[in-house]
Amino acid sequence: MEGKTTILYLITATNAGGTEKALWELVRRLDTGRFTAHVCTLKKPGIFGPRLAAAAAGFHTLGLPESGGLRAALNFLPACIGLARIARRVRPAIIHSFLFRANICGRLAGRLAGVPIVISSLRVTEAGSLAHFVDRMTAGMVDRYTAVSEAVRQEAITRTGIAPKKIITIPNGIDFPKLPTPIADPGVFKIALFGRFHQQKGHDVLLQAMKLLAGQKPLVRAFLFGEGPDEAALKKTVADLGIADRVSFMGVVDNPTEAMASMDAIVLPSLWEGMPNAVLEAMAAGKPVVASRIAGMDELVQDGSTGLLCGLGNAAEFAAALLSLARDRQRTGAMGEAGRCLAKEKFSIAATVAATVGLYDELIKT
Repeated sequence: MEGKTTILYLITATNAGGTEKALWELVRRLDTGRFTAHVCTLKKPGIFGPRLAAAAAGFHTLGLPESGGLRAALNFLPACIGLARIARRVRPAIIHSFLFRANICGRLAGRLAGVPIVISSLRVTEAGSLAHFVDRMTAGMVDRYTAVSEAVRQEAITRTGIAPKKIITIPNGIDFPKLPTPIADPGVFKIALFGRFHQQKGHDVLLQAMKLLAGQKPLVRAFLFGEGPDEAALKKTVADLGIADRVSFMGVVDNPTEAMASMDAIVLPSLWEGMPNAVLEAMAAGKPVVASRIAGMDELVQDGSTGLLCGLGNAAEFAAALLSLARDRQRTGAMGEAGRCLAKEKFSIAATVAATVGLYDELIKT
């Protein structure tokens, strides 16, 4: 293949989220002298839509509704046909897809349109046997898989049956901005959860922990950044628990790392993950992370060194961990600095882009 390589990126949605941001970071850093990037989203454009459109040579949307279930299933085949039409116009050498629905659609459309190379990126440890079955049945359409963490890679090998040589780990990467001098308030310990308002992120666990922290010193205040389908229910939970004076809903911010600078610690009580961008952003911001002890999280958070890991869904453990950091600011600062050093060593965005481009070069030459 001579000249520039055209890549068609496919993602399920472009709302606020770690995968959406990771794709934007990749697309805007590609060497435009070597690659022409087009981006397609299955759903209507979200907050990252304009950013991806600005970074790419072309931006496309299939306009599927946000809802899942039967409606999503009925719309899936037309989406695949629509994507195949886009691929025939764009004529990419590579389709590179992100997230489950986009992965399946990308495989089917890629083969319908005769795209030479199909790459599927696995971003989370998928729940449910149906996802593994569908992945296994369509795996023959995929030239190479990438996994965002070693935990995700191992799950894919074990539960989906992907050959180990067919899947490589390329972790998320992060920038390292110059950090402002933090202004600490000894009377208030500020924590934040950055993530979509969805069951996966474990907001309920944090809210229960905040209830347990009532009356403790120093005062712990929680700031919830994000948007999503569970927002109204979470606001009701805050009111029902009587913690509205200590929990604030902050909406979506353009620069999470900058927002983290004013926090003392970041918390992520997720029920499942792949490699959460929020943790990398916290590390880049020099903040310790209190997170669930789940697959993949220990590849980022070193328990007792860069943060604290707590039992899945255990609000009491989260409350105790947060209070211990609130009462030992020296330890909190040391953990944050250790996390930033670890992220610089292992998770730079330059390394992520280089590994991805290296994969493209390898597949194009074969």
